[in-house]
Amino acid sequence: MDFDKEIQLMELAKKLDAINRRINDQRRELGKEDDGLRSILFTLIEEIKTVLCNSYPIDKIVDSKSREILKKVRDGYYFAYDDQWKTTLSGFKRLEAAGILEDFLRARGIEVTEEEIDQELELREREFYADINDILDMGGYFDRKSAFGTIITGRLLPKPFLSYFSEIKSCFLFGHMKAVIGLCRVLLEVAFRDQFKRKGLAKKYGDQKVSILEDYRIKGIIREVSKDLKMRSLGDDACKLYDAASKILHGETQDTDENEEYVASFVKDTFAVIEKLYG
Repeated sequence: MDFDKEIQLMELAKKLDAINRRINDQRRELGKEDDGLRSILFTLIEEIKTVLCNSYPIDKIVDSKSREILKKVRDGYYFAYDDQWKTTLSGFKRLEAAGILEDFLRARGIEVTEEEIDQELELREREFYADINDILDMGGYFDRKSAFGTIITGRLLPKPFLSYFSEIKSCFLFGHMKAVIGLCRVLLEVAFRDQFKRKGLAKKYGDQKVSILEDYRIKGIIREVSKDLKMRSLGDDACKLYDAASKILHGETQDTDENEEYVASFVKDTFAVIEKLYG
């Protein structure tokens, strides 16, 4: 992570801690705190949240107290106002569910105009497209979309396939290549476990009512299904893909993100196995 950001976060954490202590001191000595301190505390929390949500893993926060404060902000803790905040938020949610939140706020002189809503939506939209532009090259997106393809079979695929397929496609389009590899491995597991059960092969290893599939190694399942289909080469191809994916997911191969052609080929090879498996 950017070292300047980490310095900034430690400074913000220390400021937040100081303000929180001042609030607690004033409550203890005066029975209440200055309204200005409340505003400062909430502003600091939001500033820290903004930095955290735009950060990669943070591994140089050397001050242990700052680390704990930052973790609390990340996890939604509001320090001196935590109980009050959670109670208020819960009340707002109940009012919103009942459809009377707007009337409740208006009766207390709090009203958000349509112009303010439009401005906030415009700000969020600009932020959204700026983030998308940072992580995604438009030309690369459409090239990947054209190269992705689909699965074409003559028999019904298992129900989980659609959600896994959709996630694989989304990850590929957005360039999350290790996720693509991992989900392709899951797709192979789902397919061969499904065939293992459909063909009654589980009977050889116990009562089908008992979930023994998790205890039987996936490559053993792949071999048994391929043997039953008299398609040994299918098992060889599937095991090769499974092993390659495992090496990538376990960190033994590091260049997947830079090798888009390899991932595209991996996806096509996975689809080919599925198509042979389901005809």
